[in-house]
Parts: sequence; structure tokens; C-alpha cells
Amino acid sequence: MPVRLPLVGVVAMLVVVPGLCAAQAAEQTCTTCHAEQRDQLAASVHQELNCRECHGGAESYPAPDQPVAKTGDSKSAFDHGASFVGRPPRTVIPALCGDCHADVERMNPYGLRTDQLARYKTSGHGQALFANQDERVAVCTDCHGMPHSILAADEPASRTHPLNVTQMCATCHEDQALMDEYDLPAEITTEYRESVHGRLLLEQGDTGAPTCATCHGNHSAMPPGFATVGAVCGQCHEHDACHFAASVHGEMEDHKGCVLCHGGGEGRHFHRIQRITKPTGVMIERYAHLLSTEPSPTPEQITQAIHPDPKEIMTAALPACLECHEELEEDENLPTLFALLDEIAEAERHYVWTATRLDEVSRGVLLVDSARFKLEDARTHLIALSPLQHTLDNELVAEKIAELNAVCNEVNHDLDELEAGLGLRYRLLVPLWAFCMCLAGLLYVMFKRLKAAYVVPEGQTAATTREKPGRRSFLNWAVGLGSAAVSAVVALPALLYLWPAAKGGGAARVEVGGAAELKPGQSTMVQLGGKAVIVVRQRGGFRAFSAACTHLGCLVTWDSTGGRFLCPCHAAVFDASGAVVSGPPPAPLPEYQVKEVGDQVFVVAG
Repeated sequence: MPVRLPLVGVVAMLVVVPGLCAAQAAEQTCTTCHAEQRDQLAASVHQELNCRECHGGAESYPAPDQPVAKTGDSKSAFDHGASFVGRPPRTVIPALCGDCHADVERMNPYGLRTDQLARYKTSGHGQALFANQDERVAVCTDCHGMPHSILAADEPASRTHPLNVTQMCATCHEDQALMDEYDLPAEITTEYRESVHGRLLLEQGDTGAPTCATCHGNHSAMPPGFATVGAVCGQCHEHDACHFAASVHGEMEDHKGCVLCHGGGEGRHFHRIQRITKPTGVMIERYAHLLSTEPSPTPEQITQAIHPDPKEIMTAALPACLECHEELEEDENLPTLFALLDEIAEAERHYVWTATRLDEVSRGVLLVDSARFKLEDARTHLIALSPLQHTLDNELVAEKIAELNAVCNEVNHDLDELEAGLGLRYRLLVPLWAFCMCLAGLLYVMFKRLKAAYVVPEGQTAATTREKPGRRSFLNWAVGLGSAAVSAVVALPALLYLWPAAKGGGAARVEVGGAAELKPGQSTMVQLGGKAVIVVRQRGGFRAFSAACTHLGCLVTWDSTGGRFLCPCHAAVFDASGAVVSGPPPAPLPEYQVKEVGDQVFVVAG
């Protein structure tokens, strides 16, 4: 039976519902017209923001009767209301951003700092903006991008991602006309790109390398003065800064510090930071290349090959040195400096020779895991020499050189023993192979005798002996098989005795010891495939990590008091899980698998 609606209900539906629909269509929001900004905002860190918080206006607007035309200024012909401010002027952007970013209560859920506005006011940018209303200086949107499309700093497309910071700063600081107005050099970002820091960051993708913001600050961008440049560099090069502060140069108030030697020179602006010491891997490669062209190089040739830069750097810094060291020939301090450099150069030559020898021996049949493990310790001593030379203290440097030489001598002693043992093996093979040859000869003679005695007996001819071919074949096969078996039994062990150990592939493990031997909070160093592994007993059990710092490969140590790993070279800090806490390392410490079998603890690598 069909349902009949009352007449009043039908009238209500025909009148009220279209009215409601019309009312809904008449109320529109900002995103109705600004679809592009809506999509950008949805993908940005500001996706929870309301348009009115930055631009003012109302929550919704009546739909216009006709399309809205754009005007030449920042506002549209559409009436957004009296509270609408449109695009905020550049002079108010920092304060506008600070309404949220300086609000502790609002930023606390995101774990963001709330002092950015205060720091910006102390910067060269902020001082010019707030004091002089200078709109040409950088404001928040110049560095972070438009608020609708700001990405988190760890996003590769973010303008504040470490790999993009240089280009972001260069937008202004490479503008010669703009920099001339502020009497600033326009070459600093170019110098940075040519520096050791710039190459690490931009060419090798090492995000642990310092960017512009690392030295100058993020929001409080100010150039560090010469009196404080050591403290800025000391954020990463902590040991260098401490050693320099203890030297005679550190006591000089007018000394320019790190940049005098590492970034100075005529026509430079202290951003082309140069590295005097090369990475150990580069030194070894250069030494090997030298040997390919010069089998018997002199010490001077070796030093020039593995470290060509010190002479260039010292030449560039010489004019500044002459301000104090006026008479080079009569200055008593210079012989001390040159003696120090000669001792370091000799230690470097010893290291690269040892490392090259170890590499050559490892290509043969000898297992050199133990020697390779010790060489990692030598590398740590060599890298530690770099910051230690800032003390200009020959005794301290001599002690570190002695430690380096002692480890290198120990590695060479191990290699001598391995090669001597290999020589003995070769000599022992002489009688072994002589025995094999004699045995083969005797077998052949016996074979001939047996053949003559049983295959063609006396008194018979080939015509009357139909089974002789079969007997001959069987005897040949039996004697041949027996000879091969005897030879294999004797020769195979000899071959395996000298066969190279398989390199790579498969699983390796090393026994740490009994679980009771390592107390909670303690650590021990073990060798796994020639690599140093540090095992720590933490609250949750045993954990094992690579002991090689991911920066330059120095061996880290475990700080049981702080529950962290410390690098002795550049003061890097890793937490108990191997993650980077501070310093230049670009990656965490690799972790190995630990297995407990009964009371024994093993470190396993696949």
C-alpha cells in the first residue's frame, strides 16, 4: 500500500530543503577559492593552522554573485572583512611567527624551542629589521619558505635541510649588489663550497659536516669574532680547542685562532677552511699510488705525496705569522715547530708503510685479522696527533708518536711472524712433494711389473688369450685409481695448507666469555673478522656495536658513568643505543647480534 505524505510535509520539503541548500552554498571558506594554498598547507608542518591566525578575516563568507577579480595589491576585490590583513608586511612577519613560536604552552607539545624570536632580534638580520625597518634583510619566510609550504628540517625538500642551507643563504649572500650595500663580501658561500666542510656536505652528502647555521647560529645569525671563533670550532673540534687554549698562542688576545692557519690568507674571508691532515684512507691510497710510479721513494717524496697541503696552508698563513715572528732565521720558536712537524711526518710515513704492508699480506694466504684489529688502534693514535699538535708541546706529541710507533711495530712483528711461518710451510712442502714424486714413481714401476707378470704370462700368445684385454683394462683402471687416490690423500692437505682463507660471505662469530665475567655497566673490546667490536652489558642484556666511530673510524670507548660511547678524536658522543648525540658523525654505530648460549656470550655477524 503506498505511503501518502501529508500535504504540509510536502510543502515543507519543497520550501525548506532548497533554502538550506542555498544557505550552505552561500557560506564559503578560504579554501573554496584558495585551493592551491589549501593543498600546500595540508602537506606542510602548519597543517593544523587556521587561515585567520596569519591573515585575519572571518571563518566563512557568503558566496559572491560573480567571480572575484584580483587587484594589483596584496588584497583581493572580494571583501574579507575589517579584520583581514591580507599578506603580512615583511616587517611584521617575525613577530607574527613569534605569536606561536614564542608561546611555550603552544610549542611544548611539539618539543620546539620558544626563543627563536628573541634570538632573531639579536642577529644582524633582526637588528636591521627592528631598529631600521629594513625590509631587505632576511625574515622567516626567506629561510623557511612561505608558511603554507614549510616542511620539517629533516625533509630533503626542506629549505632548511642541511644539504640545502648553503644555497638558501647564498640567495642573499651571493648577491653582489645587495652585499655591497651592507659592506659585506659576496664570496663567503663560494669559499665555503671549496672548504673541507663544504666538500663533505655538498659532494659527499655528509650531513654531520657544519653548515652556515652551525657556526653562525640559526635564528641568531651573527659572525663569530676572532675571540670566540675557537669556541665555535670547538663545538666539533673539542680536543683541538682545548689543546690550542693551553698553548702559547691561546694566551694571545689578538691571535685570530683557528682561521689563521686553516682559513686565512690574503683575499680570504675565513670560510675556505682547509684541512692540514688527510684521512688515513686517503694517505694510504696516495702512498700506494706513489709506489706504483716510484718503487723506492725518499721520505720527502712520501710526505709530499700523502700530505701536499701543509706547505700550501703555511705559506698562506705566513703573512699573519710574520706579524709576531718577524725574523724567521733568528726566531728560536720556529726550529721547535719544524722539529714537531718532522716527527709527525715520520710517524705518518711509518703508519702508511705498515698499513700498505698489511694490505699486501692480506691478499695472500695468511689470515691477518689480529694485525688488522691492532692497526685500527694505530689509526686512532694517528688521528689523535692532529689535535695534539695544537699544544706545540714536543713532549706530549712525542708520547703520542711513541704510542703510534709501538702499535705499528707490533703489527709489523705479527706480520714478520706470519711470513716466517709461511716460509717454513713452503720449505716443509719440498720433502712432502719429493715424497709424492717418489711414491708416484714407485707406483708406476710396480704397475709395469704387475702388467708384465700377469697380463702376458710366459708361454701364452695374444691369439690364445681372449680375456687378456679385459684383465689389462681392469688392472690399468685399478692401478690408476689407486695412484690418484694416494696422490690426492697426500697432496690435498698440502694445498689446503696454503689455500687462502675465504674473504667475505658466511657468518662469523666471536666468543666474549662467560656472562658472569662482565658486570652490568661494564664493556669489553673483542675482534670480529679483524674489526673492533665493543660489547656492553646494559640493563636489558648484552649489546654489541662497532667500535669504529662513523666519522673518521677512531675507536670509541664506553663511558660507564654516563652510559654513552665517546670518541677520543673529535669529541663525538653516542648514546647507549649507538645513536649520535653530538659531534660530527653522520650515522649511528652499527650494531651486531649478541647470542647467549648457556653461560657463554657470543657476538655474531652475518
